Amino acid sequence: MVMKIISYNYFLVKKQLLLYNVNMSNTELLSTKEAADLMGWTSRYVVMLIHEGRLKAQKIGRDWVIKREDLGNIAPASRPVGRPKKD
Repeated sequence: MVMKIISYNYFLVKKQLLLYNVNMSNTELLSTKEAADLMGWTSRYVVMLIHEGRLKAQKIGRDWVIKREDLGNIAPASRPVGRPKKD
């Protein structure tokens, strides 16, 4: 049953790509859920990376679409992680 839902969502995203005239031929497109499963993250973390501008994605309707090759090109955080050191 899960496979049917993923394939149906994939069909809807492809249909929306055609409606919005987006040219992404010869690339594998992933939803946030598929990207999260592939990388071992949660889908909320993937959406956070997109909103921070660290992960390239395109919004189609209400869904985010990520190219598979962009998963390896995540920009580093703009600020250091953790508490600042005292002088």
